[in-house]
Amino acid sequence: MTSEPEIVTTPEYAISGELSRQLCVLLDECFPKTFVGRTYFKQLPHMRLLAMDRGSAVGQVGIDSRVVNVGGRIVPIFGLIDVAVHPARRGERIGSRLLAEADGEPG
Repeated sequence: MTSEPEIVTTPEYAISGELSRQLCVLLDECFPKTFVGRTYFKQLPHMRLLAMDRGSAVGQVGIDSRVVNVGGRIVPIFGLIDVAVHPARRGERIGSRLLAEADGEPG
């Protein structure tokens, strides 16, 4: 039986070592031949919401913040990238909880 993972907000600069390795494995399993041992696709997110179960990352979503020029006007935007849930843990609403947390609603 699996437990309900804890959703943890983690700034990108705090991800290293074993957690970085876990994210590489998770992203490679969820997106074969895309991440190829990296924790990012094109750009590092500013922070991540991690679904952690007993010290293991079972899901994640990257949060990206930037500004864009829209018709000469600078507009701040917020984006979610690389939503991933371990294949063995799908169907447990982990992805839904991650997205609800990103939207500011407790999952």
